[in-house]
Amino acid sequence: MRYRPVTSCLLPLGEVQGKHLVSIEGSNGNGLNSVQRALVDQGAVQCGYCTPGLVIALTVFLLSPQTFSLPQVLEAVGGSLRRCTGYVAIKRAVAELCQRFPVECIDETGRGLTLVQWGILPDRFRSIPERLRQLPTPKTTAHLRDATVVAGEPACSCRSQIVW
Repeated sequence: MRYRPVTSCLLPLGEVQGKHLVSIEGSNGNGLNSVQRALVDQGAVQCGYCTPGLVIALTVFLLSPQTFSLPQVLEAVGGSLRRCTGYVAIKRAVAELCQRFPVECIDETGRGLTLVQWGILPDRFRSIPERLRQLPTPKTTAHLRDATVVAGEPACSCRSQIVW
């Protein structure tokens, strides 16, 4: 499985068929996950406008088969618009995450399970691959050719969902 961040208000609903769609609300369990906790501990959240996109971008980056280094992570979260927080606090939170979670040592296929063990993803992520395999395959997509595409506000800068 590969996750990617998407701008939720511009994502056509038809693109999520058969995929695991995760909102900011679905990225944590009973409390804050490790990514959210690092941002809070380092003072990287204030008004909350950019926080969902930042959390999702960081989480997707952790799920990606890349080296988890400060410059790469900062580039990955570069598309998240911030209005009130200083970038220094975000850099501190990212540096903390880089130190605490050596994801580059994890085989790509076991990355999701490791992130569950580390408290970055909720436990329900363990069952997602099997649940996706159990989804019925659509018989045809011919009806989609004439579909009307509906999207949200193009000025939205949040990346508040991750999609496989």
